[in-house]
Amino acid sequence: MNATWDHFLARATAVAPKERFAHADEMLRALDELFKHWQDMKAKTCALPVVAPAHRQPLPMTLRSLPVKMAPKEAQPVFGLDALWRPRVYAVAGHTTLSADIVFDSATHLIWQRAGSRYPYPWPQAHAYIQRLNDERFCGHDNWRLPTINELVTLLAPTPQIQDLCIAPPFDPLQRRLWSSDRRSFAAAYYVDVQLGFVGWQDLSAPYYVRAVCSA
Repeated sequence: MNATWDHFLARATAVAPKERFAHADEMLRALDELFKHWQDMKAKTCALPVVAPAHRQPLPMTLRSLPVKMAPKEAQPVFGLDALWRPRVYAVAGHTTLSADIVFDSATHLIWQRAGSRYPYPWPQAHAYIQRLNDERFCGHDNWRLPTINELVTLLAPTPQIQDLCIAPPFDPLQRRLWSSDRRSFAAAYYVDVQLGFVGWQDLSAPYYVRAVCSA
């Protein structure tokens, strides 16, 4: 598959015009062939028995839920992160979709929003969003809160293998960067990039999404 894509990209970006696609229709046909090849390969892979990943480990049932304020040097071991600010250990998740709006994790006994905020918010407005959920008793709960980094990293996974694509993701992919309740300083807070799988920090005025959590 990589060689096929490599050939496509090399031809699409070739310096010499005669080595490039002659016109857009030819490029579109090549893309259609690539997509069909991907679908065929995925179907064959998904027909194989699912093997549980060995690079995940059980985590404590109770994770830190109270927010902290600490500098990166102190935060890295507290958050359980490696030198690249990725989890040292990936959690064995037990996600069950309870409704169109919430997901339950039996491994941690946490209930998550399946999606989260529709729009990104600065950190202070993220707390206001949480308050609105509690005022409205979203999905019957009034104990929603902004998750800690230790809770958010349980949503991360190692670099996906092709068989991982056979399983529908439990969460909405729109909310890529998620605010945590943990602060780096008076002017910055930590967040998690769930797409690229790392923890970072940003000024409180940065617009990131919110995915609320509560204890079952």
